[in-house]
Amino acid sequence: MTNPPDYQPPTGGHAAPGVTFSQAINLGIHDWGFSRRGSRSEYWWLVLAYIPVSIVLSLLSNLGSGVRFITDLAALAVGVVFIKAMIRRYHDIGRSGWWLIVQAAVYVVSLILVTTSVTLPTGSSNTIAIRSSDAPSLVLAAAIVIATWVWSLVWLCLPGKPEANRWG
Repeated sequence: MTNPPDYQPPTGGHAAPGVTFSQAINLGIHDWGFSRRGSRSEYWWLVLAYIPVSIVLSLLSNLGSGVRFITDLAALAVGVVFIKAMIRRYHDIGRSGWWLIVQAAVYVVSLILVTTSVTLPTGSSNTIAIRSSDAPSLVLAAAIVIATWVWSLVWLCLPGKPEANRWG
């Protein structure tokens, strides 16, 4: 783990200290541990960096199969950095990073509901068919996904807890 020279990790049960944009990028790239807290500024600076990087990778992936493989590997690395930051952010508010598994399970179940309810277009038709009997389950799946997203967003915006927890 290589921290920026002016970064002081939390000790003695204090919330993670705020970081600058460059410190957040440095921590995201060099700190591969999950066992510490991550401040709101660290997380949101990484979100700010993640958005344009993911857009560029997405655009580059359309250039061909050789480039696509490289951009997929880069997107995977960027995604891991983002997930690490989210787990450390959860640690700062006293939550376990395993909550991401719960959120992922909700998304997977909702995706299964959607894919079993939707008939994709065939031939020259460009319309997606939804059986009317499946509409309530699709609405429920969408509501659950939105609720889970809001729940995660609220947690990510909470200030760090100053009291000691098992992550620092």
